[in-house]
Amino acid sequence: MPFLSRFVSLPVFFSLAFLTSNIASGQAPVSQVGFLLPSASADAQNSSAATADDPSSAFEGASLAAIANEISVIEAASDLDAELKKDCLDRLNEAKKSLEAARRHEEQRKASETELASLPALTDELRRQLAADTPIQEPHFPDGVTVAGLEARLAEMRQQLESADAEAKKQKEAAESRGLQLSELSKRILDVEARLAETAQSILGLDESDLLGKTKLTQQRARKISLTRQLEMLRARQRLSEASSEILPMRRDLAVRLATAAEKQLTQWQDAVSSWRKQESARQAQQARRIAQQSHPALKSLAGQNADIAELRIATAAGIDKLSKMMHEIRDSSAKIEEQFEDLRGRVEHAGTTTSTGILLRKQRSELPGTTAFMKRESLVEREMPKAHLRLMELKQWRRDVADVGTASEEVMRNLGSDLAQYNRDNVQDVVKRLLSDRRNFLDKVIPDQNTYLRDLNELDL
Repeated sequence: MPFLSRFVSLPVFFSLAFLTSNIASGQAPVSQVGFLLPSASADAQNSSAATADDPSSAFEGASLAAIANEISVIEAASDLDAELKKDCLDRLNEAKKSLEAARRHEEQRKASETELASLPALTDELRRQLAADTPIQEPHFPDGVTVAGLEARLAEMRQQLESADAEAKKQKEAAESRGLQLSELSKRILDVEARLAETAQSILGLDESDLLGKTKLTQQRARKISLTRQLEMLRARQRLSEASSEILPMRRDLAVRLATAAEKQLTQWQDAVSSWRKQESARQAQQARRIAQQSHPALKSLAGQNADIAELRIATAAGIDKLSKMMHEIRDSSAKIEEQFEDLRGRVEHAGTTTSTGILLRKQRSELPGTTAFMKRESLVEREMPKAHLRLMELKQWRRDVADVGTASEEVMRNLGSDLAQYNRDNVQDVVKRLLSDRRNFLDKVIPDQNTYLRDLNELDL
């Protein structure tokens, strides 16, 4: 008591003494215990139980509250030696962090145990999916389909393919890294076991006869709880990893199959949309050219411009088809090169830098695509990109010019002058309106195609 009185004010000292005596007699509830964690024997009982009904998590919550309360008491103590105060607070804060970590470890352990329990049902489901055929949605264009609608569908499929590829890559890495993961888990388990044994041993040598001794004991007991929870979590993960020897390859195979199916579906739809675009543009161009041939000489220029716009769509559709095939070839080539690289990297990591791995590296380098194809694509992009931008600006201006067909037809009639004076003016203006309406329709089709062409050029440039 004379020792404590040098550091602790009387109210704090008597509070601590009261709690200590109550704890010793078993009269103090957990909420009044403060930072005083259970004895070594009680601690061992808590750490040995790890069932779902284990009250240790509730105890840890009560201990967190008690430690927080003691931190507040010591912080408020004005007569406590500054150095002792800092030391005690540091140790209590570390104890608090240890118990918070113990909570997280317990949550992770439960998650691993839940996943482990679900493995049999998941394995059966994966077997069923692998045994079944992967459905591929055949291209189907409903009546009234638009270019914008088809492009939106293709964009959705591209996003699905990207997600499927990412999932396939993730599952491949998980299957390949299982052995390394087990090895790392074993190392971590051994490390935590050693630290836990060291902590348990240190607890036996601590003296809790003074305030500093009590905080040291609290710190070490909280650390022991945290390490115990961490060890339980790591062992649960180890059991899960060991039980996943069959399921990880199945997940990988299913993810690869779904990615392949997504790529096939996208390719089918791209081909179908390209074919539809070519057929529709050819039909519209033929119709526009026929109207131009049958038009009055004074209106042939107007009708001929419509035919030019319709035929521009044919060229744009051909350009989109060409770029689509080029990008498909690039994706295939890139995937093969990446797969070969990952395979070779694994061999090098396993075997080291030997003569054999050197030969394999030189062989793979010699099989890389030449620069000629890259230079041709770069030249194509540099040549086509400015022209495509200018063409799109021109098409959009034409579309603005015919936004109001009535006003645009009056402008055309003023420019015609007396060329059609012998015809009924209203009848002539009706023909002009039909030609301008056709132009607006053609532009509404060719502008989205031009946007697609520019997008594909940008993608090829990347």
